[in-house]
Amino acid sequence: MPYDHTQANLKILCKRYAEASKRTVFFVGAGGSAEVGIPTWGELAEKLFRRIDDATPTSAMDDNLLAEFHELEASLKSRDYWQLFDLAEKHWRQDYEDFLAEEFSDELLENCEIPRSYIKMWKMRNAGQIATLNIDGLLRRAYDTAFKPSGAKIFEYPGTSVIDSKTYFARNFPVLLHLHGVHSSRSTWVMNKSERERLFSSFERGDYRAFVRNIFENYNVVFVGINIMDGAISPIIEEINNAKLLQDHFWIAPEIKPDAYKWAQSVGVRVINYIPETTDEGQRVHSPVICSILDDIESFKSRDEQVVLPERPRSNSTEVPKKEEVIKNAASNPAETAQSVDRLFEAIGQESGFDGKLVNAFAREFEVPFELCSILGTTKPYNSIEGVTITSKLSASKSSNVWLGLRGDGNTLCAIKALSGQALKDDVERSSFRRGIESLYFLSRENKKVAPTYFFHTNVPMAVAMEFVEGATLAEHMGSAREVIQEKWLDVSTRIGESLLTCHQSEGGVLHRDLKPNNIIFEKAYVGCELADLVEANVRFINFDMSWHKLSSGNTKSISADEVGFYAPEQRNFVNSDSPRTAKTDVYMYGMTILYVLSGASPPDGGAQRENWRQYVKSKVGSRLREQLIAERMTRLIIAMTSEDPDKRPDLRTVLTELEMTASAIGEKWTAVDPDLFVEKILCDIGYDYEWSEDAIAGKILTPRLIDLSLSFRPKGQLLVLSFTRQRDDGSDRKNFGGKLGELVARINSSLQQQGWQCEKGGGHHSRSIEARIPVRELLTNHEKSIHSIRQVINELMSNIG
Repeated sequence: MPYDHTQANLKILCKRYAEASKRTVFFVGAGGSAEVGIPTWGELAEKLFRRIDDATPTSAMDDNLLAEFHELEASLKSRDYWQLFDLAEKHWRQDYEDFLAEEFSDELLENCEIPRSYIKMWKMRNAGQIATLNIDGLLRRAYDTAFKPSGAKIFEYPGTSVIDSKTYFARNFPVLLHLHGVHSSRSTWVMNKSERERLFSSFERGDYRAFVRNIFENYNVVFVGINIMDGAISPIIEEINNAKLLQDHFWIAPEIKPDAYKWAQSVGVRVINYIPETTDEGQRVHSPVICSILDDIESFKSRDEQVVLPERPRSNSTEVPKKEEVIKNAASNPAETAQSVDRLFEAIGQESGFDGKLVNAFAREFEVPFELCSILGTTKPYNSIEGVTITSKLSASKSSNVWLGLRGDGNTLCAIKALSGQALKDDVERSSFRRGIESLYFLSRENKKVAPTYFFHTNVPMAVAMEFVEGATLAEHMGSAREVIQEKWLDVSTRIGESLLTCHQSEGGVLHRDLKPNNIIFEKAYVGCELADLVEANVRFINFDMSWHKLSSGNTKSISADEVGFYAPEQRNFVNSDSPRTAKTDVYMYGMTILYVLSGASPPDGGAQRENWRQYVKSKVGSRLREQLIAERMTRLIIAMTSEDPDKRPDLRTVLTELEMTASAIGEKWTAVDPDLFVEKILCDIGYDYEWSEDAIAGKILTPRLIDLSLSFRPKGQLLVLSFTRQRDDGSDRKNFGGKLGELVARINSSLQQQGWQCEKGGGHHSRSIEARIPVRELLTNHEKSIHSIRQVINELMSNIG
C-alpha cells in the first residue's frame, strides 16, 4: 500500500478539513510539475551549466572569465543555485536569457500536460487558495481546466505583491500566489541571487511579514511537492522556518527519512508519509498517491473520538447494587445516595466509556433511582451540590433546569445546569449534555471568555457548575430596544461572529450549533444600557448542549420547536451522529441571527428551505438598510450563509471579512475597500436595476431592450471594465440604426478616452460595441465626480437611437 490510511496526522488533517473551522491552503512545490517534464531548480541549474560550458569558446576564456566559470562550477557542486544563476546572468547574459526563454516558452508551457493533483486541489470544497514556488503557470492552467468557462475569476499575485491579496484571501476568492513569479511576466521572476534579495527585502516591511504570519495562524497549510527542510530554495521557506510558523501544519512527504522526521518533530510540522508508485518502466510517480490522499481528505466525515473531563471520585467496583436498596436509601438520605450513585456512574464510564453500552444499560435500569438522586431545588436537603448552595431557579426546559447558586466561599455566584432525572435515562439527551460540559471545559482550559467558565461537573445528578455570566441576551435587548440595536446592527453582528470564531479556533475546535438570540449574552450589558456599553461588551454564548468539538463522541439532540427557523437543514433529525461535524452549521445559524438583528423577527419555520427564501431575505434586509449597495451585499451574504448545502456556505472568516468590508463601505472609505465593492457602488448609484455575479465580479444592467451593458472588475491591473453591445429593437429606426449606433459608440469612446479610459479599437463589431477599462484607483481621487461621469455615459448608451 503506498500510504497508511490510518496514520494519525492524516486523520487529523481529514478531521480539520471536514469540520472547516479553518480553511485549507496548499503550498505547492515543483514535484507535480516535474512529473510532466518541467525541470526542477536543480535540473535547470545543471542544464544551464552545460549550456554555458558548450556555448563558451575556449578562445574567449581569459583569466577573469575562467575564474568566473570555475566559480559557476563550484556553485553547481555545492548546490548554491542562487549564486549559479546570478553568475550566469552577469557573465553569460545572452546564453542565460536564451536558456530561460527556451525552458519557459509560452508554447511549451501552454501545451504540456497539467498535473492531475493540481486540478484536484482546486476542486476541493474547503480549499480555494494556493501558494507556489513554481513559475511554470501550470496551477493557473489547472484552475482554468477545473472551472472554465463558468468559473469565478482568479486573483493572481507575484511574490513581491502578495500582501495585496490579503482581503481576497480572507473573503475566499480563488487566489494563486506566484511566490517566485510566473513565466508570462519576466519582471516577477525570482531565479537568481539579486532577485532573491529583492524578495527578501519585502520581508523587511512589517505588513509582508504580518501577512505570512496571518496565513499560518488562520489557515491549515498543507505542503505538497516541496522539501520544506531546505530553506535555501526560497526566502519564503526560510522566513517560515525562522519565524517558527510550521507548528501544527502539514507536510505530505514521500518516504520520510530519519533526519527529516526528526526535523519535522522539532519544528512541529505534521508529516503525512507515502511511497511513490513505480511504473513498468521503473519511473517513480507521486501524483496518483497524492491524488488518493486528497480524495481521502475530501470524502472524510468527522466522526467520534473520546475526550477526558477531569475525573471524579469513583467506586472501587462496577458491580451494580440492588435497585430497591438504592431507592430506599435515596428517600432517607438523598445527598449521600446521589454521591454513591455518582461514583458508580464514574467507575462504569471510565471502564467502558460514558457513551458505552454499560452506561446506557445502567441509566435505563436505574431510571427511578436516577430521578430521585437528580432532584435539586431551593429547599433542604436538595439545595446543595458539591459545596454550592442553590438560591433560586433561573430557567427551565423540558429536559433541564438552570439554578443560581453560591459557592463555598459565600461570595461567588455560579450557575448550575442540571439534566432532569427523566432526561438522564435518554441516551441522546445524556450524550448531548455531557458533550456540552466537554465544550465548556475545552474553552475554559484556554481561558477563552466566549462561554461561562467551567467549575465542576457531576454524573448524578448530571450537572455542570459554571460561571454566572451577568448581562442580557440578544433576545432581551431586541425585545426592549430593537431600534437601538438595529442602529448598530453591524457592530453587534460582528462581535457575535468574532466570539464564534474564537470558539471554532480554540484548542477544542468547539462548534456551538445552537446559536440563537436567547443563547447570546452581552456581558455586563443589561437592557437599557448605554449603546456604547452594548457595542463594547464581550459576547458570550450559553447552552452548549448541542455543541460538537474536535473529540466529539456519541449522538446529539436536535432542534427546539420554538425557534426552529434558526436551525440548519442538517440539524433537522433527532439524531445527528451521521452528519459531518462542520463549522458551516454555525455559519447557517449566524446568518439567521444577522437576519434577526436586521429584521427584528425570528426566521420563519423552514428557514432557507422555505419557498421564495431569496425574496424573503431581500425584503427583510431591504426594509432595514436604505443604502442599496449595503442591502444588496448583505442580502447575498445571508443567502449564501443559509444555503441548504453546507459546502456552499462561506466559512466564518470569509463572513467576518465581508462585514469588515461592509463597515468601510458604509463609512465611504473607498481606498480601504476592495475594488469590486466600489464597482458595485457605481452600479447602485447610476440608478438602473442590475444583476451581480460573484464569480464574474461583474454587474449586468437589466433592461427589456436588446442591450448588453455591464461593469466588471478585472483583478489583473485592478481595472474597472465597461462592456457594451446593442442590437436594434422594435423601437429603433430600422434604416438608420446601424449608422447612429456607430456614431454613439464613437462619441462615447472619445469621451471615455478624454477621461483616461483605454478603449478597444478596430473595425467590424468593435465599431458598434465598447470595451473600455480604467484603473479603479484613478476613480477614487474624486469618486463622486467619477460616478457622475459614468452615469452620464451609461444614460446615453441606454437612450433611444433613432
